[in-house]
Amino acid sequence: MKRFQIDILTIFCVLLSLLTQQVNAQIVNGNVTDESGVPLPGANVIIEGTSTGV
Repeated sequence: MKRFQIDILTIFCVLLSLLTQQVNAQIVNGNVTDESGVPLPGANVIIEGTSTGV
């Protein structure tokens, strides 16, 4: 019985963390350009203050 309770608690925690990530998800779009306004294909963008990037 104790093992069952631990399994249920673990599943609950995993589901809660997944839901929390979905709530914090934001869509970012735009164009990355150089100083002269020319688009930079394949540029990577990192959100300032995090290690999250696309």
